[in-house]
Amino acid sequence: MKKSARALAALLVSGLALTACDSGGSTGGGSADGAAPAASALDQASGVTTVEFWHSMTGKNAETLTALVNGFNAAHQGKIEVKPVFQGSYDDLIAKYKASVQQKATPALVQVYDIGTRFMIDSKQTVPAQAFADRDGYSLDDLQPNIRNYYSVGGRLASMPFNSSVPLLYLNADAFEEAGLDPAQPPTTLAELGDLAKKLTKKDGGGQTVRYGFGAAVYGWFVEELLAESGSLYCDGDNGRTGKAAKVTFDSAKGAEIVQWWADLVKGGYAANTGRQTTDAQAAFKAGTVAMHLESTGVLRGYTEAAKFTVGTAPFPKTAAGDQGGPVIGGASLWISGPGHSAAQQRASWEFEKFLASPSSRPPGTPAPATSRSTPRRWPSPPTRTGWPSTPSSRPPSTRWPPPSPPPPPRAACSA
Repeated sequence: MKKSARALAALLVSGLALTACDSGGSTGGGSADGAAPAASALDQASGVTTVEFWHSMTGKNAETLTALVNGFNAAHQGKIEVKPVFQGSYDDLIAKYKASVQQKATPALVQVYDIGTRFMIDSKQTVPAQAFADRDGYSLDDLQPNIRNYYSVGGRLASMPFNSSVPLLYLNADAFEEAGLDPAQPPTTLAELGDLAKKLTKKDGGGQTVRYGFGAAVYGWFVEELLAESGSLYCDGDNGRTGKAAKVTFDSAKGAEIVQWWADLVKGGYAANTGRQTTDAQAAFKAGTVAMHLESTGVLRGYTEAAKFTVGTAPFPKTAAGDQGGPVIGGASLWISGPGHSAAQQRASWEFEKFLASPSSRPPGTPAPATSRSTPRRWPSPPTRTGWPSTPSSRPPSTRWPPPSPPPPPRAACSA
């Protein structure tokens, strides 16, 4: 499992480069005229209007999505049928979507991660959610303001927020207690996390490491989040929000400090290096071979159901105690395709988006969205609040406890 610290640093830097920023303050993008069809488009359609929906949900999230789709289809039987199609990871999906644009065969509805926003706008393949809301007089006020702004371009909502998330520090509470540590006192900075990683690392009688103190995927998002915690930008143009980003800025002293901290833990034998695949890092944490772990709020339920130990959660660490930033939003949103799709398909996609945004869409037995907490949380059994699927109106602006002040820099809306 262990690889060289130099290799880790190279992976981190290349992983960051994969999300080179290119957002901008341009208009909300969309189809040729950005017009949204009226509700009458469905009335005028003959037969059942089919919506092909590409997504990247797995595990419990996929089960919940299936329940949501089934609920919508049942309510619109004989009129609309949503057909979900799993397309792999977020990266896999957007690569396939780019190919579908070239082939003029895009899906009617697509889930795209946050860093795909710029590409979706520039593709001119979508109809902005704002266009439908304006036509219907549909209020967007119930959408959590920070999340609504996050997916807005030029003040107009480009896509419908769906599975919004933020990063957390996950803890193996049993490992903490075994090492004589209190899981209710989690590390708050990278220095503290590094110190605890040394205490939590465990070797067997033969000197082989059976549990690393820390481990996370070598994934650019986590470094981006640490930079945001420090109040640093990821690329120029205010993270691509005030103009198209021309260059990245993570090659700073702070960026180097973060990468070096991580590489030193690996070199010292206190952090596992599972590579870039998030599934490999997740498996290590669920198996108990990693005591502290960085991941999204979106995996919480899966962790609590799979782990044989008590799962704890804590705020994402800061790079230093004086940092004034905070975590930024991750996850994905839903985009409605325009060119190549009938008015009925576009309208049906919007009806599905409205359904998903409504609290009444939650299937029976589905936990309510997460709320922020003032103390670390222990999850000894499946939690009653998981944070997925997102009901944007109930999302807190941040899961930093308490919310950061001043607010963190805006997330770079990058293209893969």
